[in-house]
Amino acid sequence: MPTFFDKLQDASIVSSFDQTGFVRHAQSFTSSDMDVDLTGKTALITGANSGIGFATSVALATKGATVYLLCRNPERGQQSEDKIRELTGSDTVHFHRLDL
Repeated sequence: MPTFFDKLQDASIVSSFDQTGFVRHAQSFTSSDMDVDLTGKTALITGANSGIGFATSVALATKGATVYLLCRNPERGQQSEDKIRELTGSDTVHFHRLDL
């Protein structure tokens, strides 16, 4: 449960969207927060061929979401789709070339 102090700090982005905000709120995280079934949900992930985009795509596919990998590079995007399908066993991962 957020305290008055948490609410006060969250009103300002200065100490809410940084490591201190995460550390404050992490105290109330529970492992059951991650026990979700995303079957039937759709996620569009930009930059899904590396870094946090790739990791997010893997996590969502693992939970059953249909994941669209939106990447500029066709070769890297297709490699990411293949790798995520291999890692998760999901057949609902799809690469689409997109250059914003």
